[in-house]
Amino acid sequence: TSHQTWLQAFDHRRSVLSFIVQLYPKIRHSESRSKAMPSVSLRLLIPSDIHDDVAAAESLAEALAEEQIDVILFPGDFTSMPNPVPEEHTSWAPPSAAETQEFLGRSDAVLAALKRINSSAPVFFVPGNHDPPSMFSNSTPANLHGRIAQLAPDLYVLGWGGCVEAFENGKEVWGAFPHRE
Repeated sequence: TSHQTWLQAFDHRRSVLSFIVQLYPKIRHSESRSKAMPSVSLRLLIPSDIHDDVAAAESLAEALAEEQIDVILFPGDFTSMPNPVPEEHTSWAPPSAAETQEFLGRSDAVLAALKRINSSAPVFFVPGNHDPPSMFSNSTPANLHGRIAQLAPDLYVLGWGGCVEAFENGKEVWGAFPHRE
């Protein structure tokens, strides 16, 4: 698929693709294409990979309390929940239901801290490869996984969470999560 081809264009070594952000102007019909697009000024905050450190998220909220942040984009890994690894790693076991609930609670705490940075600024996120699978189907307006949101007039963001598999010397060392084609 074109999605798979596009993802394969990236060279990932021990890293994950947890968020794809594409900011682009809305293309209007031929009459307005020749006109200059209006200027938009936004102050974006893009923290990531908090991995259960709620205290760090709280500290970030305190440090930025006086800043005028317009939009917060969080590209995943609220938690450190283990994700599936390649099949030859037989020691991996999925978290229990209770552990998954604990990870969801931590992700909620991190998200709440981010919202306190500026209560009027929208907070958008995509789940990362260490976030509970249920976050990928969470249909709250803040979740951009597989969705597009308008940040400002003629300015949009597209989100896609998770990660692609990573290879080293031709061997998979990190499994794709939660989608594998």
